[in-house]
Amino acid sequence: SDNIGFGTMLKTDSGVTSATTVNSESPSVRIHPSLDLFYSRRFAGGRSLELNAVGEYSSSRAARNITYTYADGTVTSFPTEVYNHGWALSAEGVYGRQFDRMSMKLGVQYQHNYASNDYRISGVVSEMTKDNTYVFGLAEGQAGEKVSWSAGTGAKIFAVVDGGSARTYVRNLSTAQLNWRLSDRWSLTGEVRYTPSLPSLADLSPVFQRTDDVEAAQGFAGLKPSQMLDSRLLVRFAARNGFYTNLQTGYRKSFGEIITTYRYDRATGLFVS
Repeated sequence: SDNIGFGTMLKTDSGVTSATTVNSESPSVRIHPSLDLFYSRRFAGGRSLELNAVGEYSSSRAARNITYTYADGTVTSFPTEVYNHGWALSAEGVYGRQFDRMSMKLGVQYQHNYASNDYRISGVVSEMTKDNTYVFGLAEGQAGEKVSWSAGTGAKIFAVVDGGSARTYVRNLSTAQLNWRLSDRWSLTGEVRYTPSLPSLADLSPVFQRTDDVEAAQGFAGLKPSQMLDSRLLVRFAARNGFYTNLQTGYRKSFGEIITTYRYDRATGLFVS
């Protein structure tokens, strides 16, 4: 992608108006291939085993250049350019057991992530590895002919190594869903999810990046994973001619979310986010 912006800023001081031309150009390239290997086997007594392995690679280049041309012909540029590449290896094993009207699964997931940001303008390279382990249990089944349900919970263990500092966080991930077929046309679905989210490398990297003539950005290495409680209730009506209508309501709340603040840095004369 290649985004190009053009604009003019007018400044009036004591009745004198001056024009400043602003040009911005932001080319970016992203590549993200992946490979998935899956194995599944069923045994006697309703037992099953699933194994899954995934490999991913990502590479991107993002550049941004803002140029100010003032009324007196002075030209000032504020370039930024970041090269990012990373890879991830994931593995999962799930043991299942089928009963009369219910099934249960116990599983473990593990993922190792590596990410590198090369800030070309400042010549700084920021690296980070993330290990994500998830141990979980899941149950699902039928309650009569018209009601199905599922519920699962587990612990996510995040281990982050960034610039020589290591941190470990444990967060809960839980889901629950209820599906109720009220009639041939009406159905009701309720869902609740409580999920954690780990900050990105850009959020954690303390590298100072100037973005234009008044602003710069800087991450914070002490950020912790946040939690999101997301619930929704969906009512669905299906007409005979194939059309249907959905009515949905929900409630979402964040815990420990990332907040962006600004400070004025007198040394550079910039507002730093």
